[in-house]
Amino acid sequence: MIRSGDRIPTGTGTARRRLTREEAEAGGLPEPMTREEWRLMYEASRTLHNSYIYSGNLRGIDPHPSIRSK
Repeated sequence: MIRSGDRIPTGTGTARRRLTREEAEAGGLPEPMTREEWRLMYEASRTLHNSYIYSGNLRGIDPHPSIRSK
């Protein structure tokens, strides 16, 4: 039985899985992300940000809402 706040073994990296509906509804928490996972998530976010700012129109990506009116 899962209690709220229990850590659920979800794996890491490419083997990480999402919580099941039952695990999430019971209040289970996934394993903490590793430093490497945080770094990769940051880099992906930064890359997307830069594509919006620097080359959104050239690459067929809608410009970020903050620069559409310029």
